[in-house]
Parts: sequence; structure tokens; C-alpha cells
Amino acid sequence: MLSFFFFPRRLHRVVILGLTALMSITLTACGTPGSTLGTPAKALPVPLPVSTTTGSTTSGSATTTSTTSGSATTTSTNTGSATTTSTNTGSATTTSTNTGSTATTSTNTGSTATTTTTTVPVLLFNGTGTLAGDVSNVETILSAKGLRYSTANTAQMNAMSESTLRSFKLLIVPGGNSITIGNYLTRTATANIHNAIVYGGMHYLGICAGGFFGGYSIYNGLNLTNGVWFNVYADQGLGIGPEAVEISTPSSGRMDQYWADGPQFSHWGSIVAKYPDGTPAVVEGQSGIGWVILVGFHPEATASWRYGMTFTTSVPVDNAYAGTLAMAALNGTWLPHY
Repeated sequence: MLSFFFFPRRLHRVVILGLTALMSITLTACGTPGSTLGTPAKALPVPLPVSTTTGSTTSGSATTTSTTSGSATTTSTNTGSATTTSTNTGSATTTSTNTGSTATTSTNTGSTATTTTTTVPVLLFNGTGTLAGDVSNVETILSAKGLRYSTANTAQMNAMSESTLRSFKLLIVPGGNSITIGNYLTRTATANIHNAIVYGGMHYLGICAGGFFGGYSIYNGLNLTNGVWFNVYADQGLGIGPEAVEISTPSSGRMDQYWADGPQFSHWGSIVAKYPDGTPAVVEGQSGIGWVILVGFHPEATASWRYGMTFTTSVPVDNAYAGTLAMAALNGTWLPHY
């Protein structure tokens, strides 16, 4: 192996380009510092709630709490990620049904009933194949933007119906290993996600591995791109990540962003940002009646991810761009593009 470095420079680049071509077949992962490329993070367990309410039915990640006093009658049915809290005093009768991303709080005193319903707009996938650190980074961005969100692991996503998925406005799949993500989800689950976007109008934000997963893939990808599949960005044949890569946009100029073996998105969508070689680093477009943004790098990366690398752009600036992408994905708004 050591003799490799003594080849003439021309042959050296040929060998690197050859290895890069092979990577398009085998590498569909986003790494993080100190991790082994392609090794999926262990998804944090999401405990199912325990309900002690009499006369209530709960399913999935629902949580129901009911308190009754006097002659009140309370019936609650929850499916998906709903949370219901009911307090009844006097002769009030309350019936509450929540599905998917809706949280309802009802308070009844005497003959007066008040109901407040709040929608959770974002579903963040944190299942097998995602990187726990990147899930945390995305949560930080969502919190900074004041966005309420629910999380779903692999088992919960596999059990989630298309109608429940449609109750969310945006699904985010972060970095990790797209092969593992797809292989641990059932065909029914990915079909439900696909249909909720294409036919139901849910939006999708895929970051790095989530970008691969959003395209066509033999590894149970979502195919939101009408059969278009994506290669890893090859950094002009100079090697693989993680590293700082200069990203250009028509509105924000040039930014150094954390990249770790992420995709480039040739042949699909409108180009929002480019890599140094001109290939698409961020794309946007419609998939059926849904809205899709795919990102090949990690604008949500924290300072700890940058260890040993040099960036000309600060973490707050890059993270602000992550927030811009998240809001555009949520609202289905066009970003400036080439």
C-alpha cells in the first residue's frame, strides 16, 4: 500500500478517480467526527406512554391524562403522537379524539367548556441508521426557530399510517446511513411516506443521508425524484470527508460548510446551492403536491464537529442557513436558485 504514494501524479489521480467511482455504489453515509463511516448510530429508545385513564384508548406515542369530578363523563381516544389533557368539574361532559400531530387541552367547569387545539407541524425521524448527534443538532435548529416537533423511531414509523403522516406538515430525515435507514423501515412504511408527500402534500427535508434516502434507491428509498438516484459528491477527485467544503448560493454568497460523504443532486430539482465543481449541493422542487428540499452537507453541524478543520464561515452563520432551509421546507417556499 505504501508504494501507492510513489506513483506519478497523473496515475495517482487516475487511481483516486477510480476509487471515487466505486464510492458512488457503496457510500451512502454521512459521518461525524470519531465515527466509523457507514456505521449507524443506535437510535435512542422512545418509551411508549402509560395511560391510567378509565375509558380511554391509546395507540402509538399517545399520552392521555383525565381528571373527573362530580358527574362529569370523559372519553378520550388518541392515535399517533397526540397528547390530550382533560380536566372536568361539575356536570360537564367532554369527548376528545386526537390523531397524529394534534395536541388538545380541554378544561370544563360547570356548564362551560373550553377547548384549545395546537398542531405539531414537524416530524423528525430518529430511527435506526440516523446519527444521534445529528438528530440532536436538528432539534437545536428547530428549537431556535420556535418550531414544535415530534420524533419517530423505526418501530413507530413502521406502525404509522399514511393518514397520520399527512397530519404533519414536514418530515425531516437527518444524517446517518441511508442504506440502514431504508433496510430497517418496511416497504409499507416507505410507501406510506412517499404517498403522504406525493399525494397528501406533506413536505420533506433530507439532510445528507436523508438526501440519499429521498431519491431513488434499491435500498428501500422514498423515490421522491421519479427514478433519479444520486452519487456521493467526489470533491473533484481529491478525497472524501469529513471536511470543510465551500458552498456557493445565489443569495448568500460563499460559505464553508461541514461535509461528510454527502450526495450531489444532479438531474433533479432547482439548484439552490453548488459545490466547488458546480454540482448541486442543495436542490428544491415539488414531488407530486408535496415540497422537497435535499441537502448534501450539514449546515446544522456544531463547533465540535469542526475539530481539526479550518472554516472561513462561523458556526452561527452556517446554523442560520440550516434554519433558512428548515423554514423553506416547512412552508414550501422557493429559495433563490440558479
